[in-house]
Amino acid sequence: MPEPRRRRSKAEVETRIVEAARAAFAAHGYEGATTREIAQLASVSETLLFRYFNSKAALFDQVVFAPFDRLMGRFLQSQPSQDSYAKRVRNAEMFIAELLAFLDENRALVGALTAKRTGNGSADKFDGLRSYFSAAAAQVRALQRAAGGREDVSPELSVRLGFGMVVASVLLNDWLFPDGAPARSEIVEALARMLTRALDTEHDFALGQC
Repeated sequence: MPEPRRRRSKAEVETRIVEAARAAFAAHGYEGATTREIAQLASVSETLLFRYFNSKAALFDQVVFAPFDRLMGRFLQSQPSQDSYAKRVRNAEMFIAELLAFLDENRALVGALTAKRTGNGSADKFDGLRSYFSAAAAQVRALQRAAGGREDVSPELSVRLGFGMVVASVLLNDWLFPDGAPARSEIVEALARMLTRALDTEHDFALGQC
């Protein structure tokens, strides 16, 4: 008599779906991948897939943006206002090096999203980075208030543009450096100093008072 099939845990099922989705999105792009194919790769029913993720966009959020969100959350926690500027730059360099490595490893996935957003595809909404943007903007605003300064640029806007700058350094590398890109370490250092200056409100306010 055959042994009964072991019941898979919720965590195992979710992991199988996410891994299958990662493979499908990387191979076919966001538009080309289907939930039916993802379910087949994960050896689950499409109904079960939707029980865990209520849309293809929500699944893409989990595959791509959830790791972004965790990575950036660690960066925000590593930037206490009492740290020296030099220490914050070092923290930013470690964060950016890790983020750029993640972007390199998942270039096909992020590129698929970029292609979708610039094309005429479906109007799916991606909310995976919203919590990071909100937390980062709140931190910038709190630092500004603690320093007794004013908002020259909206924190929400500066956070999003800063994020876009980091992503562009990988995805638009050929456009940004048509004559040949500098060493990765040079890019990391430049981005780290620019992002740290953006959070270094006391420095900015002091410059504004000169």
